[in-house]
Amino acid sequence: MDPARLQIEHDPESGRFQAALECGQAYVAYRRRGDALDLVSTWVPRQHRHVGIGERMVVHALEYARRNGLRVVPTCPFVPSVLADHPEYADLVVSGAPAPAERQE
Repeated sequence: MDPARLQIEHDPESGRFQAALECGQAYVAYRRRGDALDLVSTWVPRQHRHVGIGERMVVHALEYARRNGLRVVPTCPFVPSVLADHPEYADLVVSGAPAPAERQE
């Protein structure tokens, strides 16, 4: 699966950005908190991990936040590593939220 071709849908009722894969569903779950999206969880089925799908899902959520004038709370432990690789989204992070961590290989 090429992450660039991933079809990501927003389901506001469930609080998810999600994409159907051959063996399940990948998603970024969030809670809306005023003018912020609290990104609480990222899930990619085991067979599709480590190929960039999780990163693409988080970037999609960050792009959504930017387009809609929202801030981001990076509660999910994966999100700060994506932010570290994409500093262009650093301005979206709510003040006082955990800083982006260095990605550990």
